[in-house]
Amino acid sequence: LYHNATLQELWLSTNQLGDAGVLSLAQALSVNKTLKKLGLSANEITNAGVMHLVEMLKKNQTINTLGLAK
Repeated sequence: LYHNATLQELWLSTNQLGDAGVLSLAQALSVNKTLKKLGLSANEITNAGVMHLVEMLKKNQTINTLGLAK
């Protein structure tokens, strides 16, 4: 995802990413310039994981859809 130039949607729902997985994903997406939609529903993400996403979204201006339903 660091060097992706084509992927616009990524749906990772129900993959048990947890906060550690979300941290890794957020680090990669903080520099991504193409992804527009990200689905992370049902991934056991707590408030800590959401904060990783918040920090990523401060840097990533292209994501306009984020799914986080339980």
